[in-house]
Amino acid sequence: MLNKRKLINIGIGVGAIAAIVVIVVVILIVRGGGSDSARPNITLEEVINRVDTDRPREDGVQPPNFVAAQVGQELVPGDGVLTFPNSQARIDITLAELLRVVRTTPDTLWRLGEFEENQDAIIELDQGKIFLLDSGADGSALPVRVVTPAGTGSPRGTWMNVAYDPETEIV
Repeated sequence: MLNKRKLINIGIGVGAIAAIVVIVVVILIVRGGGSDSARPNITLEEVINRVDTDRPREDGVQPPNFVAAQVGQELVPGDGVLTFPNSQARIDITLAELLRVVRTTPDTLWRLGEFEENQDAIIELDQGKIFLLDSGADGSALPVRVVTPAGTGSPRGTWMNVAYDPETEIV
């Protein structure tokens, strides 16, 4: 009788430990899924004529290596976009149900900065002109900052246009 009681207690203990492990695993999966949904989804939606993209290498020493862009191409913060004469690109950035559309004019070079759930979204414009449409204009969205060597701009409405000329250093 005593052995049977010991086996029942051991079974209950093992069952309780298994239940705790299952609960911890479920919590980790749910939290992990939440952080994935907080990552930006950045997609090249339109390419007119010649547009190149660059993804910096991990060592950070190698020079940019721009290659031909493809419609549907996924981009990540740090990637660069280069348009040539008579060329344009449209990039959609979705973060936590907010959509930002960036249209790039010819002869433009820019890079995606940070796009995190709890940080400002950043676009680094080195030359040319971009148009930004931000669907999060209701005040709940994190601000978008367009950073140029001559200054930084943030939209106060739903869209804005930023241009930077490196020769004249005028925004």
